[in-house]
Amino acid sequence: MRVEKTVHMHNKEIESGTVESFNVAVIDSALFAQNVVVVLESKGHGICYIGGVRNNLKEIS
Repeated sequence: MRVEKTVHMHNKEIESGTVESFNVAVIDSALFAQNVVVVLESKGHGICYIGGVRNNLKEIS
């Protein structure tokens, strides 16, 4: 994982695999996605979240 590589590059340790780290990742991703939606909608684009994208990349592309 990039996070682990970055942490190790700085001689730090990371605590992963906890519910807290999962929650932080989910919340950060949701906030990022919502901000992207706000920007794109302000420019006149329509948005549709697709939850199963990573399971069907070829079909969706």
